[in-house]
Amino acid sequence: ALHKLREDSLIEGDFFCEWGSGLGAAACLATLIGFDSIGIEIQPALVARAKQLARDHALSTHFIENSFLPPGYEILPAQGANELIRPTSRKTLPSAYPEVDWTLEEVDLFYVYPWPEEQEATLELFDEVAGDGALLLAYFGEKDVCVYRKE
Repeated sequence: ALHKLREDSLIEGDFFCEWGSGLGAAACLATLIGFDSIGIEIQPALVARAKQLARDHALSTHFIENSFLPPGYEILPAQGANELIRPTSRKTLPSAYPEVDWTLEEVDLFYVYPWPEEQEATLELFDEVAGDGALLLAYFGEKDVCVYRKE
């Protein structure tokens, strides 16, 4: 799917961000096909393994240990699906996460493989924080890969 989006020139730039990067496979694959790629993962052990994967293959993929949810956002259980909770203040933040010097509006392509109950909240988050023209590549299950564009 990454290759197809790239091949068809559907992406406006080269900045890729994987929300919940786990072992880092998608972020590393994005680097291999020419993206400036970053993975965001909350579990320290997975971040360590993702960094090792990138080192083992001499890839410039970056990983940060953090929740993919920007400061002020939460996903909480609700009836049937989880709900996105937005920050009480809508001030523009200098960066998406404390460790970085870029904003989510600069990301050209997001990738996410959300838990089923988080799918709707993740789509809402993308709509809320992505810049105009950004794409979200979402893997919802076998043979269920979707692409969304922020307009």
